[in-house]
Amino acid sequence: MHGTDLLSEETVMRISRGRNEPKWLLNERLRAFHIFRKLLSAEKTEIAQNYCVQFAGLSVSGNFAAKKPSGKFEGVHADSLYDMLESKDWQDAIAQNMFKNRMGNPIRGIDEAFVGAFFTECNFFGTDSEGAGSEDTGSEEGDGALGTKTKFSASLSNSGGISLNFFIVSNGTGLDCSIESASRAGGDNFFGINEFYVFDEADVLFRSKVDCRNSDRGNTENASNCINPTHLNFFAVNKSASATVRSLYLSAANSRTEVMLFGDGAEADIKESFAISNGNHEAANISSSITHLASNTNSSVTINGALDGNAHATVRGKISIPKNIKSATSFLEERVLLLSEEASAEAIPLLEIESNDVDVGHSASVSDITDEQMFYARSRGMNEAGIRKMILEGVEKFHEFLEN
Repeated sequence: MHGTDLLSEETVMRISRGRNEPKWLLNERLRAFHIFRKLLSAEKTEIAQNYCVQFAGLSVSGNFAAKKPSGKFEGVHADSLYDMLESKDWQDAIAQNMFKNRMGNPIRGIDEAFVGAFFTECNFFGTDSEGAGSEDTGSEEGDGALGTKTKFSASLSNSGGISLNFFIVSNGTGLDCSIESASRAGGDNFFGINEFYVFDEADVLFRSKVDCRNSDRGNTENASNCINPTHLNFFAVNKSASATVRSLYLSAANSRTEVMLFGDGAEADIKESFAISNGNHEAANISSSITHLASNTNSSVTINGALDGNAHATVRGKISIPKNIKSATSFLEERVLLLSEEASAEAIPLLEIESNDVDVGHSASVSDITDEQMFYARSRGMNEAGIRKMILEGVEKFHEFLEN
């Protein structure tokens, strides 16, 4: 039996409705789900992995390379796409601003304006019961057999528009996915969606990095025209599978990571770090949530970083465990260090625990460098500017250590 049997139509609907998605997008998800299930039930794994599924209403390519889609978009009209982004219940204003900033009329000419800006992926990793292999990127050994570790990487440097990445990982396969995002000099940023469906003792390591320090944000005159990158990361993790998230933000960004643990033994570990410093009121909005929908599940969320100059960060972590869930463990930690008087931050932890048979904890703090710490560093020949720089660089280096 395929692990995807655990992903029912009801589950797809619950996920979509829980995220307040518009009805047309739910219909597209269901259509893609039924086609994919039909291919798997017929043991057509190879066809399934190459099938150009109509996911999220866009033509989604089964290729690994970041190729521009040819022709017009299929399955959705321009006004429907904009309605999705315009909906306050579905996404915040940053997506609207991106469209309006790039195009005077966000609806007119959207096909022409964005046909070269969409980067889309639909990838299937795993093996069926007959042992047919999944596609491999060629970047690491393996032919799709059980235990294969596949690497997927994409650089969104010099990219604008929207990135949609859709992954299905199953049958003991491991996926190491890295996405690095950087704005080009014009500040032409992007809106990225990464979705992972992880089954059958599979594991996913998702690494992302946002670094727009070389964009027009460094130019005070043009900084107001720059739109912050927006990332939405979603993970559905089933029985005995795991998802590991490592995200690093070196400039302003909007990020929301959502994990749902559906099966016994499912695990998730989120660690997000940020180190932001400049004079253009950089703001990071980082939100991570984990929902335990099965017993015997484990999770942790850690969000920490440092801010200098007049940078600002809003950090939101959330753990949800509904009734009837047993033997679940989770811990939420948020820590922000302010390196200047102008820097500011909000750390907002949220626990929604309705079960008594769980072990959950949390901690949150926003603090400054203490006089004792500053004195200690100065006594070793460091000035204040050097201390702040060392801390910011240390956040980045420590995050790289966590990735490995």
